[in-house]
Amino acid sequence: MKNLWKLINVIIIVALLPQLSCDDREPEDTADDNYTLSLVFANPVFNSVIVGEDVVDQPNIKTHLQFKLQDETSKPVSG
Repeated sequence: MKNLWKLINVIIIVALLPQLSCDDREPEDTADDNYTLSLVFANPVFNSVIVGEDVVDQPNIKTHLQFKLQDETSKPVSG
């Protein structure tokens, strides 16, 4: 019975730990970076072939997303 209570206590602690911990740190670099993130295309893919649409409950079909990150002068940001 004691082992059961120990196990229950460990489960409760492990379950509550991520809920109670939080990270309130501010980023060190707060420079105003005027970047724009835009979606270039979103294609459903099945076995490396573009298909017409995503179908619900088809685990093999994935959606390939491609984005472009641009600075304030509309030049692509690399790296």
